[in-house]
Amino acid sequence: MSVLVQVFAKYPQAGSVKTRMIPEVGDQAACELQMALLEDLLWRLHGSVDLELWGTDSAAKARYKSLISKYHLGFRRQCEGDLGIRMENACASSFRRGRLPILVGADCPAIDIDLIDAIAEELDFGADAVMVPAKDGGYVALGLSTKNYQLFRGIDWGSKHVADQTLEAMFKTGLECAVFEPVVDIDHVKDIKKIQKQLDETRDAAMCEWIDEYLKQG
Repeated sequence: MSVLVQVFAKYPQAGSVKTRMIPEVGDQAACELQMALLEDLLWRLHGSVDLELWGTDSAAKARYKSLISKYHLGFRRQCEGDLGIRMENACASSFRRGRLPILVGADCPAIDIDLIDAIAEELDFGADAVMVPAKDGGYVALGLSTKNYQLFRGIDWGSKHVADQTLEAMFKTGLECAVFEPVVDIDHVKDIKKIQKQLDETRDAAMCEWIDEYLKQG
């Protein structure tokens, strides 16, 4: 069974995305950062794996529409409910179509095709789940080969306990999960500085432009 990478991404709207960074750079810059991260993620993965964008608004919205056209993406709108319900719904959609879901967030420059291939390989070798934790306690990617959705329930979404609570839920339900090394996701300016060298090497164009415009002024 082949994998389907499902990119979860809020619509880039000033004031409603990257809210933790707004006090540092302002709401418009935070919004443009959201768009830059999403654009670079799609650029890194496009053409190497089947991609699907799961958004929080209509596909007709300008920024979604431009990305869908540019990268020839499938698009689905996230359902109502907390993050766990929305991810469960996305996974169920993938399984119904005979695909193994790999859920990824849009704010981690470490997600590239090599990482996606490694997740797919673990699933192929028999892992029930594969998690890539974030250093802040969440996770940036989750692959599944089984339809056990208990791992999405009873989680304190947005807290530093998300990864640990998810792994505990997997353990209680008997799921075997391969856990990769934690990576940095972008919530604050300090997170960008941590991966500056990586960005310089990969040349994620949109992120480099954002840094030049918003972090190197003056």
